[in-house]
Amino acid sequence: MTWACFSREVTDLIAPTPAATMSLYREIEERLQAKHPAPLILTHARLPEHIRLPDVIIETSGSTQGRPELVGLSWKALRSSAEATWDYLQEPGQWWLRLPINKIAGFQVLVRSAIAGIPPSLTPAGSSYTAVVPTQVRRDPDILRSMKAVLVGGAPSPGLPDNIPFIRTYGMTETCGGCVYDGVPLSGTQVRIDDGKILLAGPMLMEGYLGSQSPFIEDGNTRWLETGDIGTLDQGRLTVLGRADDIIISGGINIVPSLVKSVILQKFPDLEVEVMGVPDPEWGEAVCAVVVGHHGGEEIVLTLEGHMRPRIVVHLPQMPLLSNGKIDKAALRHAVDEQIRAGRAWRR
Repeated sequence: MTWACFSREVTDLIAPTPAATMSLYREIEERLQAKHPAPLILTHARLPEHIRLPDVIIETSGSTQGRPELVGLSWKALRSSAEATWDYLQEPGQWWLRLPINKIAGFQVLVRSAIAGIPPSLTPAGSSYTAVVPTQVRRDPDILRSMKAVLVGGAPSPGLPDNIPFIRTYGMTETCGGCVYDGVPLSGTQVRIDDGKILLAGPMLMEGYLGSQSPFIEDGNTRWLETGDIGTLDQGRLTVLGRADDIIISGGINIVPSLVKSVILQKFPDLEVEVMGVPDPEWGEAVCAVVVGHHGGEEIVLTLEGHMRPRIVVHLPQMPLLSNGKIDKAALRHAVDEQIRAGRAWRR
């Protein structure tokens, strides 16, 4: 029988209740052991007709393209990803669930727990591991310090507090979650850079998108996923610089937003910062820093030099977030455009 999440159940999956969490956890346990498991559908979106359903259907967050993709995953890929995480951590323990279980980061907490045979917890007491997005870190840093490891992903994460055992993860729904930890590919994961763009291969890859073309390229017997991210690979260690389509071209110079953000946060770790390009009649695009905090525009701008120095600073009361804690980029751009049109942005 197909286990489906319909609209009436979505609230429980976004803010997991004990009942919803354990119900899904038990379903995962059973399907990991079954020879022919029924499909597990974690979306209330309309599915394409007349297709073979994969083992698991889960939505991307839609934080980059503005619309979610329906991703088909196999239990083989999910197991491979979870076992690679355990290989990296080297010690079993209980997971503290902090993320929506209808998205890949929270869902994989349940898969890892099921493989270890240790049910997850909704409280930190007795837990060894957790997974968060950067926006959650400021809420309870003292609790996080008690963990053996804190997986943090979902966005570039400069300026994280000290004395917390962070593991910076890189991955996506299409790779069953994180597949590169602290720049090092997990077992089975292959990484290559093609014209500055990150490509991934390995047993953790999705089967494909449902209803749209999948970003795969075939090279011999290897299937590579085109991630849409840019980065560098130095002696096997990956540095992720951000989305290729987020690059700001100002006066003919390519500017990487994550590098600008990193410099600002090194100087002002108490700020929340996002960096984007906005249309400019003279420069093509102008670097815009969007901040939540009390430091003035001139103070922020003076931390950077040359072409990395923002021409516009927009202050917001809070960052718009999706249900999984990631920045809602479409809502953020709308808020920035409104502030600029209203003349409330700082300019140099």
